Amino acid sequence: MTFERIDLEVPAGEDLRAAALVGLARTPRALPCRFFYDEVGSRLFEAICATEAYYPTRCEREILTARAAELAERFAGHALIELGSGSAEKTALLIAAWVGPVHYLPIDIDGSALERSAERLLDGGTHLRITGIAGEYATGLARAVEVVAGPKLVLFLGGNVGNFSREGAADFLAGVAEHLNDDDGLLLGVDLRKERSLLERAYADPAGVTAAFNRNLLVRLAAEADVRVEPQSFDHVAEYGEADGVVRMYLCANRRTSIRIGEQSFRFEAGERIHTEDSTKYGRGELGALAAGAGLRLVEHWTDPAGLYSLNLLQR
Repeated sequence: MTFERIDLEVPAGEDLRAAALVGLARTPRALPCRFFYDEVGSRLFEAICATEAYYPTRCEREILTARAAELAERFAGHALIELGSGSAEKTALLIAAWVGPVHYLPIDIDGSALERSAERLLDGGTHLRITGIAGEYATGLARAVEVVAGPKLVLFLGGNVGNFSREGAADFLAGVAEHLNDDDGLLLGVDLRKERSLLERAYADPAGVTAAFNRNLLVRLAAEADVRVEPQSFDHVAEYGEADGVVRMYLCANRRTSIRIGEQSFRFEAGERIHTEDSTKYGRGELGALAAGAGLRLVEHWTDPAGLYSLNLLQR
């Protein structure tokens, strides 16, 4: 059982301060969701996943529990590469089902999350080799493919594909497909369309954990980028658009306030918003179109018993 960590450089110009200067000058104003996941943000997201309101984690775990043995048999001898691995709690179900040695390559922007998940997984006593890659999806996957000599199963779980627009998701998955050989697979977690009340409760849990997670973007700006901002001047808002099937998250000013970055000041009236994240939901028919748009085919489609969430196996 071994653990190695590879740290990739964040591309120049992609730091938090620069992104905030660009995003807050736009109309509508926005901050990139990729900056959610510092150590505090990663822990808050783990807490979100444990809430009763946030069904995707629970549903995905149910599907993985039911299908782990089948996947382990189908992809025996394949390395596991995971995009946005986070706590890797659900991935542990797959690793436990794998026959023989396992090479697991988690990719996450937060290096501390890689360390914590590796420690937990290696305590499990499995015959496991972990190569953690701290970096973004595209560069992390390219590096993982360099490390892995043989076949692979790429995991993109948690419904994270929903953070892209539908067109952006197809483009992103097409980029993943470029790294796949005919024997490889992509296991894709996708949240499904459903009634507004369930979705908005999931993204604005009564305990306020998601609100703290969203507001942590402003906490990071103040702590890391020398930005003058009062995080408590902004409330968390989550809204579902039924027509396009997208949950949108915002930070909404609850009073007149400003965010100052160097000599530049961005003023907000009460009610003005900063867009922070989208989460796109898919219907069953849309999944085949998503796969086809990426140059992939939908081989298997599994859902939890309630039909809230899906795992999908895609191949070239």
